[in-house]
This record gives sequence, structure tokens and C-alpha cells, in this order.
Amino acid sequence: GSHSFFIPLNTNYKLKFFVVGDPETAPESLQSNCAELPDGTVNDSLGGDSIANIYAHEVMEIVTNTKKGWSFDGDVIPGNNLIYRGSENADACNWVFLSANKSNMMIGNKSFLIQSVWQPKYGCVLAKV
Repeated sequence: GSHSFFIPLNTNYKLKFFVVGDPETAPESLQSNCAELPDGTVNDSLGGDSIANIYAHEVMEIVTNTKKGWSFDGDVIPGNNLIYRGSENADACNWVFLSANKSNMMIGNKSFLIQSVWQPKYGCVLAKV
């Protein structure tokens, strides 16, 4: 997935957008880490489960980013003195699922395996939906 923004002509506001592709139709070099799961994905759909994960990742970044390149310079987690610099909140926890299971979150009546996001002072956590 990827996100960015543009400023329409004769305006002073940003339109943010993101794109998420289907890893089942992507070249092997671009397939997501979900392709490496030995027992498949929770909904037995590499494409659908991967899209849900990347969609959540990109939505979190586009909603929390105030500008392109926003980062967490100087954020310290109490107790371990970890300082995260230069990462967007979802990229700081990229491919960190906080679960050994095939799923860690319910969205509607389906289970999904969704990456965690950076929360200042706490580190990688699961976002609430």
C-alpha cells in the first residue's frame, strides 16, 4: 500500500489518498508477508486478508499524518527508554501483529490479522475499530 496527498488547483487544502493492491495478482516480489503464513490466512483468502491488513495500515497513517513525512522524533516508552525516530505510526510497527494466532481482531463478524500501530508512550499496540 501507499499513501500521499495532492493540492487541487486554486485551493489551499490537501486531498489525501491511499492505494492498496491485491497480493494474489501482484508479482511475487511485491506479495505481502501474509504469503509466508504456513497454514494460510484466517479467512483462507490471501488477497482479502492481506488487503484488510494493509488497508488498516494505510488508513491509520493517512488519518494521523498532519503532513507528508510526519514522524515520532523523541518519543520514549517508559520502562525501556526506546526512542522511535523518523517513522509514521503504522510504519514504526510494520509487520508487528502482537499475536501468535492467525487473527487478532474482529471487524464485523470476521476475524483478521492486523498490524499494530505506534502509540506514543506505549509502543506498538492494536488500534481499536
